[in-house]
Amino acid sequence: MKRTIHRRSFLKQGIAACGGLLLSKNVLAEQPLALPGQSAFLFDSIRCTNCGICERTCRRVNGLPEKHNVIFMSQQAVDNPVHIITRRTCMQCLQPACVRACPTEATSLGPNGLIGYDDTKCAACGYCVDACPFQHPRMSRLAYFDLRNVWVNRCTSCGACAQACPESALFLGFRNEIISLARSRLEQVKSRYPLPDAQIYGEQDLNLIWILADHPEVYGLPPSRAAAMADESLLLWKSVVRPGILALSGLATAVLGSVYFFALRNHKKELKRLKEEGKI
Repeated sequence: MKRTIHRRSFLKQGIAACGGLLLSKNVLAEQPLALPGQSAFLFDSIRCTNCGICERTCRRVNGLPEKHNVIFMSQQAVDNPVHIITRRTCMQCLQPACVRACPTEATSLGPNGLIGYDDTKCAACGYCVDACPFQHPRMSRLAYFDLRNVWVNRCTSCGACAQACPESALFLGFRNEIISLARSRLEQVKSRYPLPDAQIYGEQDLNLIWILADHPEVYGLPPSRAAAMADESLLLWKSVVRPGILALSGLATAVLGSVYFFALRNHKKELKRLKEEGKI
């Protein structure tokens, strides 16, 4: 028996197939978090004196031009017994959206789980700049004047800043040891200062663990899991939305092709009928 496929049923089947792709639970599978032997940084904002040595060391070791820092330190006086000292640099996300966004693999995860950067592969597209929820990567200002000097300023995870810190406010080590050290220091802080809101930040989704004297918003930090949410949004776009759009585009092309096919077939039938009737 000859099977006839009607345009309406063809369209319904195509839409159902695309819907199945968009609603697939396996597309957004859980991502592995901390790797075996995972490294991490600890930034003790209470012990930090904002001396600026980490900034200058980073610029010297990485050969950065003047005023093209990767680390930005700031300080503000508040009513707390300690000042609020903020460190703006790569937060070393466990699920880095910048790595997922990079089309050239210039930004990648190293064997120690930290984010590396290869400027020779960087196309200065700015995708990592847009993807980062902490606004760490920055386009070089020279990019607007000289295309030969286009680059992205970002951390390379070299660890020179941690080695240079004279106050032991910055550490680099294994993640489990860093978290243990952070918890121990937090207990010491609470026993020494009247800081009821002192807390650890980044334990769930970062490899730059902070010891804060107050709530994250006081430091200008986003809520917990901001990094994971940014990566999941990008994963949704790359694994579901974009393939869905491509599938719908293919479906639209197929529908238009089928409409053209049926219209052409009917047109030929009509011409044949008119010829047989002698009307043309």
